[in-house]
Amino acid sequence: MASAAVFIALGGVSYAAVAKNSVGTAQLKSNAVTSAKIKNNTVAMTDLTAATRTLINAAGPTGAAGAAGPAGNKAPAAR
Repeated sequence: MASAAVFIALGGVSYAAVAKNSVGTAQLKSNAVTSAKIKNNTVAMTDLTAATRTLINAAGPTGAAGAAGPAGNKAPAAR
């Protein structure tokens, strides 16, 4: 009787861990998860590959110089 209780207890835990109609990695098609389907602030840099982290951290090209600003005020004469 004790072994039956252990079997039921372990079986119940296993069943609870795999929810009905759950989807795992094996069921996902390639490119099925898009950025629109990912909740904001749930993906950390450590979740990304090293190559992706490098692309994100890379500096972009330098932009064109902006127009010169207006001349500043003259400093007062020294006394």
